[in-house]
Amino acid sequence: RTAKVTFSPQETTVLEASSPLDKITREEALGLWYKRKDIKLNQIAARDHILHGTQVEDSRGFERYQLDRVQNKSLALKCTLLIAQQ
Repeated sequence: RTAKVTFSPQETTVLEASSPLDKITREEALGLWYKRKDIKLNQIAARDHILHGTQVEDSRGFERYQLDRVQNKSLALKCTLLIAQQ
């Protein structure tokens, strides 16, 4: 199958679009990403929440640290590998 391509007879110009990053300050740009310290603090909070049951404001993202989820994922992987071998 071939596609027919046609070009406009009129000359078109493309205006250079400004980047959304041009509209924010350096301080705002630095705030877009987590710092290593923030990531480490989140990991410590997750570990304490899972192991010791400490309360956190939001436990979203801690699912991967739960034993039930890890066991279910492992079982699903084993089943997939067994099916693939057949």
